[in-house]
Amino acid sequence: DLESMLIEDWAGRVAGPTYLAENLRIARSTLQRWQQRGDVIALRKGGRKHVFPLAQFVDGRPVAGISDVLELIGNPRLAWLWLTRPAAQLDGR
Repeated sequence: DLESMLIEDWAGRVAGPTYLAENLRIARSTLQRWQQRGDVIALRKGGRKHVFPLAQFVDGRPVAGISDVLELIGNPRLAWLWLTRPAAQLDGR
C-alpha cells in the first residue's frame, strides 16, 4: 500500500519547491503553473506539502508527455508508478 510507505521508497528521489528553486533554478511560480496544468507530477507529502520526483526534470524542465499520462491516469501516484515501473505489456520496458 503506497499510503503507508515513505514516498522516497517507491518514487525515488523527490524534492520540494525550495530545493527545485535553489538547485534547478525553477521558480516557484513556474512550478505552480506546471502543477496546475498537469505538466509535472506533484506527490502530496503530509497534510498540504507537495514534493516532486526529480527524475521528471531534464535541464530544469518537465519531461514531455507527463501531462498526457496524468490526463489518462488521473492519480499522480499511480501515474508516477506507471511511468517508472517496467510493464509486461511493454516487454518489461
